[in-house]
Amino acid sequence: MFKYESFFLKSFLIVISIICFTALSQGAYNLLPWSTNTDPSDVYKTRTEDVTSSSHPYSIVQGGWVDGAMYWYPFPQWAGVGEVPPAWESNRQVKLENIGTTDVINPWVSNGRNLFRNKAEIVSTCIGNLTDDREKCLALYNKISTMQRHMGGNSAEIKIPVKALNVYGHNNCTDDSTVMELLWHQMGYSQTGTGFTTAHSVSQVYYGGRWNMFDSDMTNIALKRDNFTLGSGQELGYDHDLIKRNHQQGMLNPDGRAIDEDQACYYINDTSFVDINRAGGTALPNDSAVSMNLTLRANEAITWRWGHLNPVKYFRGTDGPATLTVPDYICNGLWEYNPDFTNDTVWRNGAITVTSITNTGGVLTATSGTGTIIWKITVPYVIVGGSYTTIGSGAVFSISWDNSAWTTLSSNSLDSNFPSNGTTARYSYYLKCELSGSATLSGLQVTNDMQMALLALPGMRLGTNGFTYTDESASRNVRITHEWVERSANHPPNPPASATYPANGGESDGTDVCFKWNTASDPDGDGITDYRFQLSEYSDMRWPLSSNFDKLVSRTIDTGKAQLTLPYPGLLTPDRAYYWRVKAIDNHGAWGEWSNTWSFTPRGPDYPINVIMDTTTVPGTGTLKWSANPVGRAPAKYRIYGSDEKGFTVSDSTYTVRTGATSSLGTNYNSTFKNAIFPSNFVAETTATQLDVIGPAISLPNTNKAYYRVVAVDANNKRSWSNTPALQGRLFIAYR
Repeated sequence: MFKYESFFLKSFLIVISIICFTALSQGAYNLLPWSTNTDPSDVYKTRTEDVTSSSHPYSIVQGGWVDGAMYWYPFPQWAGVGEVPPAWESNRQVKLENIGTTDVINPWVSNGRNLFRNKAEIVSTCIGNLTDDREKCLALYNKISTMQRHMGGNSAEIKIPVKALNVYGHNNCTDDSTVMELLWHQMGYSQTGTGFTTAHSVSQVYYGGRWNMFDSDMTNIALKRDNFTLGSGQELGYDHDLIKRNHQQGMLNPDGRAIDEDQACYYINDTSFVDINRAGGTALPNDSAVSMNLTLRANEAITWRWGHLNPVKYFRGTDGPATLTVPDYICNGLWEYNPDFTNDTVWRNGAITVTSITNTGGVLTATSGTGTIIWKITVPYVIVGGSYTTIGSGAVFSISWDNSAWTTLSSNSLDSNFPSNGTTARYSYYLKCELSGSATLSGLQVTNDMQMALLALPGMRLGTNGFTYTDESASRNVRITHEWVERSANHPPNPPASATYPANGGESDGTDVCFKWNTASDPDGDGITDYRFQLSEYSDMRWPLSSNFDKLVSRTIDTGKAQLTLPYPGLLTPDRAYYWRVKAIDNHGAWGEWSNTWSFTPRGPDYPINVIMDTTTVPGTGTLKWSANPVGRAPAKYRIYGSDEKGFTVSDSTYTVRTGATSSLGTNYNSTFKNAIFPSNFVAETTATQLDVIGPAISLPNTNKAYYRVVAVDANNKRSWSNTPALQGRLFIAYR
């Protein structure tokens, strides 16, 4: 059973609709920033669903031309670094209230995307029916990394998966790696580790006979040169090039070598990367009992709300930011309790203690002396403020955390009891009412503000939205009320019609691809300001191949163009099919739908294999040897590179290296950017599969070095990426 009601444009509201509009205004429409972001085309709508069964599916159609999701830039985002505030949101609130007379146990409203109430549900939502270890772990990584911002806070809270995803929507590297590790254990992986690099922390999980590194904080999985296998922390410590060729810190961070070099510096070497094998959960927080379980008493309600109060209310603990760079990412929901004193049995069941209280027609007084009522308020989201209002006179209220030490409330506001910088995140408290003499109480409304994570709310999108209500009660009588706005002021842009290079189903010459597509059009004639590009190894585009393949064109060298150029060859594997798509955003900030998915196969040489340093065949000489990779085109020649820089990247010209505070490296050291200019590390070009690079008679440039790489070049002059560096090995003496 449901009720469906539509409201006219605000400017045409008349007396008949004042009551309905007032109810909306008091709830959802006074929240920032949406209370000030209005348009004459806005139509305010509400839908009420009355539920009496334990599982109740229903659907709602959202009309208009756009929805809130079209105006959000994708997560992850870094606090204060490249963040893009939300431009608009269509959802306003979803209220779930118990209008019956008995408790409702663990009620929830799900849109199919917000099932994160406990660790088991998080894992199930992320991985679905996948069974392959690699795919399961990638599914978890891609979901978690796109649900959170990078922002610090109370570490005791944001390292717990349930709280990080539902309550806060942010954490930093140390806490994020703990979140991932807890979820690895939930998935059944006993061998997990948190790698503490220099000033950074990442998560590793052991499957397929090897360690696999997932850095959901930096949105980084460093694929090895086969562009399939995930590198481990130890491998990244040995070969920094695996990190440096990978885009860091999400798509809002512009392409640039400096940040990629900086990330590589975190991995000092392959032996200093610490793996803590936490088999069985040793040294991890015990979050087994943490969930979003809740009980709604009679006349109690929870409201999920989009937007925040002014000023925004949030819990940062002792180590979070005092000032939010983008407060619009914080949502302030409500928990309301309004006991009905006219039903003596029901309201007494909702209190934990009732002493010396007489009820006369819904008016409470003390039987003799002082009468006392104690309620416990328990909510699943961290409480960040609140208030209470009463009908009656003379009642004295006080608050306690443990039902023993009480603080008398001097006003109706509860805000001072829930400071943002408190040492303890509060999810419950006790409220006591004392009635003495002629004091009366005939009405009570307790309202608490809660902090909610934006992406875990039960929101709607354009078109038909399926919802399911569930609970664990024997009976229930609940009401669900959705409130939203339908806007028809701006059509989103159309998706690009076709791929121009590589052609759909075609090939590319080389793996240094510049993807091109037809310019998107817009129904309103608006300008196209950006494109989002994605490439996947899967035809269903379930997730990007790596962070190199989920990009905003405006953050690359191709800004302003309908194209995206890969930064390096070798990020794709020759002769393997790949899939890609594009969407556009207009100058009003609305993203359009994805284009069709296009496929192609890159052609070109793959990196040389079996690269070794032979120092035994010819006395006093180190000979670099390798084999052609059977994958891809046959090489026509090879280019060799040498350096004393561990994890160096091949370069035919001078190049910039991130050197931190080591000013002695290079004469062109820049103290501001902490970079040094290194010379070219090119050695020679040859058609053979070996080259002498160590010895007293070797005169080629960049020889007699510690590390060497080889690049394959085909007949079309297309290059591969280089091999894992070949090490000189042990010290030997070359006699003249």
